[in-house]
Amino acid sequence: MAYDVGDQPQLTLTFTDVDGAVADPTSFTITFQAPSGTETVKTQADCTHVSTGVYRYNHLFTEAGRWQVRVVSTGDVVAAEQTHFDVRESNI
Repeated sequence: MAYDVGDQPQLTLTFTDVDGAVADPTSFTITFQAPSGTETVKTQADCTHVSTGVYRYNHLFTEAGRWQVRVVSTGDVVAAEQTHFDVRESNI
């Protein structure tokens, strides 16, 4: 799915322990790297805790191109995952 500059999609993060059960990490960070290379780091405190192991965050896409996103958790749930979002410039 492609997004447009100005979109602020809701990201849902679900953390699981080694047995596959949802669990809260001790802490986590979300690093957003814009296409220009600028990085923004958000922490667990910036997110909404929905339920055990589930967090939500809305991120505003401010420039066109491929945004890289990496989540790293520590403590009770040690994990790392990376994904990307393609963001397009408006034609109008």
